[in-house]
Amino acid sequence: MSTEIRRSQDLSQEIKRKLGPGPDPFGMQAHPFSWREKDWHFFLDVDGEPVSHVGVLRHDVRVDGVPVPVAGLGGVITEPGFQGRGFAQSLLREAVAFMTDELDADFGFLFCLPRLVPFYGRLGWQTLPRPILIEQPGGALEFPFEVMVLPLRNRPWPPGKVEAQSLPW
Repeated sequence: MSTEIRRSQDLSQEIKRKLGPGPDPFGMQAHPFSWREKDWHFFLDVDGEPVSHVGVLRHDVRVDGVPVPVAGLGGVITEPGFQGRGFAQSLLREAVAFMTDELDADFGFLFCLPRLVPFYGRLGWQTLPRPILIEQPGGALEFPFEVMVLPLRNRPWPPGKVEAQSLPW
């Protein structure tokens, strides 16, 4: 079995279908949010086929009205038959290096289901206090789940009201 990590700015429909099996691969069907597309995609391929994905984008959120540069992380998924092998963690390490070195973000920022908080917590991500405001087609609203940050510059997240000023990713 050979593995390779690659980065692309393309997320084809074929790859979306392959990495998103079933009608609700992210467990969000009961919460029909509009989501923002990611700008960069990291894939872990096994024998030339993608089995794991992490998406990244660059954005400024506002904390008490002050812009904070973040690298958004989302679309983290691994095919069920390949889970538990550390593939997502390998991709996350690669994505964090990219977020730090190439996107020059101060923090990683992700929207997270409560059941995934322990996974990200083990990797150094920290839960932000609520509320976090997100944009949706009908206007701004409070995101009902967790939002987590990863300090990339060895400094704490600033205190204050957080507004994503974007669809969640």
